[in-house]
Amino acid sequence: MKKFLTIAAILLVVGFVVAKSKPMCSYVCTSVKMVGNHLKGSVTPEFEIQRLKDEVAKLDGEVDRLIMEEATLTVDLKDHRANLAKKEAALAKTEKTLLDFATEVKAKPDQTIVFTKATFTPVTAKKKLADDFELYKGQKGAVQSLKTLIEAKEKHFNTIFTQRNQIVTQKETYKAKLEQIAADWAVLKNDPHSPAAKFDNNRITMIENGLKDLQRKLDIDSVAKKLQDGITPPAIPENSVNNASDADAVLNAIQNQNEDKNTAVKAEK
Repeated sequence: MKKFLTIAAILLVVGFVVAKSKPMCSYVCTSVKMVGNHLKGSVTPEFEIQRLKDEVAKLDGEVDRLIMEEATLTVDLKDHRANLAKKEAALAKTEKTLLDFATEVKAKPDQTIVFTKATFTPVTAKKKLADDFELYKGQKGAVQSLKTLIEAKEKHFNTIFTQRNQIVTQKETYKAKLEQIAADWAVLKNDPHSPAAKFDNNRITMIENGLKDLQRKLDIDSVAKKLQDGITPPAIPENSVNNASDADAVLNAIQNQNEDKNTAVKAEK
């Protein structure tokens, strides 16, 4: 196969080079067509069936790749969900503490506050309240980002899972169809009652005439070569030519032929 592809490539290059020469272009085009026809004719149904079976078998590699991606996503999702649970617990704790402290600050805006065994003046209490609120917003944003990431990975996981199942289903469908085609072809190939191939008689006649013309050309070239080399070609046998100088023989032959014709006409009457 590679050999014919290489030949075809070379012929195409030569074709471009000699494109301006009509005779050469004709030869190149014919050569390219011959290679193309040979490649097409060399691909048997058995070969094509096996080729498609190999392509179907390659789907296993795609399935394996998707399985590994599913496995990776499964582990990632497990870790992300565990991390989310921790972050949500920390956020809930921060939120409760912030609400309790804000309630104290609101109830005693101008007083010293004791909160979780720590003492805060009105100024330090407001500063802590602002810092804790920023911490709360940061934790809440982190939780939301992690939730968004988990949702995206879950969506990706579902897509891959669906795609893998589709490929597996398609693979089995293709496999069954190829097996059926292979069986049908085996029956058709071995069936003695299958329709006989139809031949183009005109094409056969054209081929035979072409062979005759080719043989005549070879004969002429052979005689010409012998003449060039100083070799006299075989003389034509004398018995193959009528002796035109024998007038009596010619006249007798023609007269006898005419008499035979007249006798045949009278007999018919």
